[in-house]
Amino acid sequence: MPERVPAAPSGSRPDPRRLPGIFRGKRRVLVLTHRNPDPDALGAAVGLMHLLREGAGVETVLAMNGAIFRAENREMVERLEIPLVPFNTIDRSGFGAAAMVDTQPGFGHTVTPPDVPLLAVIDHHVPPGGELPTVPFYDIRTEYGATSTLVYEYLRAIPLPIPIRIATALFCGVRFDTADLERNASAADARAYDELLPVSDRRMLARIKNPNLPPEYFRELRRALGIARSHGGVVLAFLGKLSNPDMVSEVADLLLRYRGTKWTLAGGHHEGTYYVSLRIDAPGTDAYPMIRQILDGEGTFGGHGRIAGARIPVADKKAREIHALQRRIRERALALAGETRTRVERIG
Repeated sequence: MPERVPAAPSGSRPDPRRLPGIFRGKRRVLVLTHRNPDPDALGAAVGLMHLLREGAGVETVLAMNGAIFRAENREMVERLEIPLVPFNTIDRSGFGAAAMVDTQPGFGHTVTPPDVPLLAVIDHHVPPGGELPTVPFYDIRTEYGATSTLVYEYLRAIPLPIPIRIATALFCGVRFDTADLERNASAADARAYDELLPVSDRRMLARIKNPNLPPEYFRELRRALGIARSHGGVVLAFLGKLSNPDMVSEVADLLLRYRGTKWTLAGGHHEGTYYVSLRIDAPGTDAYPMIRQILDGEGTFGGHGRIAGARIPVADKKAREIHALQRRIRERALALAGETRTRVERIG
């Protein structure tokens, strides 16, 4: 597989107007996304559910694996009343089809049930290695900053009206995955952002972006800043055991603002999984091949543009083995950066 999949020619892009016909007449449709869904996964899923209900007349259920930890994400689910059903509680015999958004079969953080026909895959991440899935509707746009942008374009193309709650969810997806158009944003993302904002609930958006945070958040953040170290243009933070795995990505985002930093790498383990987040602020650098080199075959990963993430199973590992894992990741990261002999500086 190439490291980055080029944009498909305009003539080869699947026509979104086909989607209602593909699902029309099916029993309930199972909408799937990756484990611990973020705003883009949630926004794209909500938008697709609206499309299938209104365009194809089918009932949809959004299934979730894992949990939602980040305060903004929980606020989004609560404020927008997004109906999430735990995947392991679903009787899949009642579903005639499935659709997948913001992820693809083959990713380690994604469950693809073999007993429900998968009819659509919509995503913006680089495909995993191996054969591409054979589905009636397959649309992967690696040049897009958010999957919610694709789903918004589908609703415009069919066309279908977009209620304020759906618009707000789609806007959150574009906003958070592109960092308000500052990261990996295409012209399509900018159009979606500009068109969705005026028809979204502004008060709701403010509450979602600025949720109340528990004391544990600040305690873990303080500890993370004390652990983080700067190695020239690279900042590394290995956070150990965490009550909130999303702290890994939050710390990676925050440390990218440290003066003189080109990229950051954060890691931590939670309930049998070691999480890794990579963030880049260096023109012409792609996070996907970087995270692949840093992992060197350990765990599963994904990413595009300036962000990437990974998960490594550690359920049966003892503390010394997890320390050894962190040491390997640190050594590979510093070797990749060419910063092995740079003076180390404390952040906090």
